Amino acid sequence: MKHLKTILIAISLFYSMNSMAQKKMEGAIAAITEITPKKGYEAAVLNAAKTIQSEASKEPGCLLFSLTTKKEAPDTVVLFEIFKDEAALATHKEQQHTKEFGKQLEGKFAENKVTFLNTVNTLHR
Repeated sequence: MKHLKTILIAISLFYSMNSMAQKKMEGAIAAITEITPKKGYEAAVLNAAKTIQSEASKEPGCLLFSLTTKKEAPDTVVLFEIFKDEAALATHKEQQHTKEFGKQLEGKFAENKVTFLNTVNTLHR
């Protein structure tokens, strides 16, 4: 009986935590940034992306910051960011590390495409 009680408490906590995480993500603003570097600047763009990920992920309004590359174009850097709300995104844009990221990319990319998304719901484990 003691083990059953422990299991029920653990299950309850698990569902409670998932529920809280989902509520926290509702209404969040997501951004997908695809950066295709010019030839010879692949490493510089990737390193700049690693730096912005490290710094931006420390911002209180940044809920997620994922650094990936495209399978079909491995030199293309794809950033997936989720911010708590519009205010958090606006704060992110004004940070020194965000402005520095822009300067580090100047003249080094062939394409830099940003898509903003409204988060309706996010399910995760």
